[in-house]
Amino acid sequence: MIIKIIKNILTSVLNTKIIKICDESKKHKTFTTNYSHFKIIIVSDDFKKYNLLKRHQKIYYLLSTCISKYKIHGLALYTYTIQEWEIKLNKNCTSPACAKQHIKKLK
Repeated sequence: MIIKIIKNILTSVLNTKIIKICDESKKHKTFTTNYSHFKIIIVSDDFKKYNLLKRHQKIYYLLSTCISKYKIHGLALYTYTIQEWEIKLNKNCTSPACAKQHIKKLK
């Protein structure tokens, strides 16, 4: 349900060629809410006019209400133009480990 909501929000504003949304909440067991972490891959030439920071800011802005309503803790964003995606195609989009897991390993 949340994945569909996120997808609808993003595709209503961005002209996406590819959009993939993965629920990665199970990788973050320290959080009590379901659907707390997502990986989002978006390919759109709408990103041509934005650098990486502006792309991420735009996604966070579009999803801000959804993030607070559903208590989403983390988004791993992968934002590409069509040309960038074709270069990236054979490479993996791996999400970073949860910060809480890093802290536990350091102790």
